[in-house]
Amino acid sequence: MDDRARSEWRWAATALRLTAVPRRNAYRGIVGGFPFDLDHEGGGTRLTLRARLPPGFTLMHETLRSRIGGMLGAGDLVTGDDAFDAAIRVAFAPGDPAARAVLGSGARAEIRRLLGRGVTVGGDTLRYATSEVIADSDALVGLARDLAFLASLLSLGRDEIAQRLFENTYDPEPAVRRRSLEALVEAFPESDECARAARGALSDSD
Repeated sequence: MDDRARSEWRWAATALRLTAVPRRNAYRGIVGGFPFDLDHEGGGTRLTLRARLPPGFTLMHETLRSRIGGMLGAGDLVTGDDAFDAAIRVAFAPGDPAARAVLGSGARAEIRRLLGRGVTVGGDTLRYATSEVIADSDALVGLARDLAFLASLLSLGRDEIAQRLFENTYDPEPAVRRRSLEALVEAFPESDECARAARGALSDSD
């Protein structure tokens, strides 16, 4: 890493309030409430943020191979948003409603945008890695904050699942609304969120 890049990394670390890791080209701290690392170990640039994702939650680009896997029964959550489902494969723990709960319209848009830039999501980790040294403090800060924002959309406690599913019953996509209501009925049939979602569905033109 040259002097200019080191200087840009120091500026980024200051803006993000990160602490230098001794004897390594790395910085560590908390960004948006999540543990975060920026490092140059092995060359290039790597940003890693750890979050509390739903069980078994992994995102990847949909491919011909993954579509065939889906036909053979490999786990893939279908959100009901056709454009998203055609582009992104969602692995999750079958029977757990948390994955559906976090995939509201805002999260789906951010997932498509950031996976398109090379971000990976899985194993409670969001990561961006490139073989190039990013010598631009604004770009580093922007990437870190993008990871933290997506993590905030994808993280939730068990006591928040019903509320997030309820919010998704007002999604712009009719099939997402229906699947979210079905998930509420199945997982939280006695909840206030389920009752309110059912009442709302009665006036849904779709």
